[in-house]
Amino acid sequence: MATSNDDFGKYHLEAKLPNLEEILKEVKKVEEEVVVFYAAQMVMAIGYLHSERIVHRSINLKNLLLAEDGYLRLSGFEKSSKIGKGQMMSEKFGAA
Repeated sequence: MATSNDDFGKYHLEAKLPNLEEILKEVKKVEEEVVVFYAAQMVMAIGYLHSERIVHRSINLKNLLLAEDGYLRLSGFEKSSKIGKGQMMSEKFGAA
């Protein structure tokens, strides 16, 4: 059975971190190495969530926060679901 979205609320970020959408509006050019670095972090984050049977359903630039240590933090878990073993998602995925 899917858990309520309230389960993810306890993991909110208290500090206001800039998101990638805000950063990319200010930056004219991003080096390939930086893109690869952040893409690898996104793949690892999604892989981890899926290993925990969590479907995020709202990954976008606004939900990718840049922390002070230079690593991404994934936010925006309001639409996420935790899937029980043997259970399949029956609702539509993605943003409408």
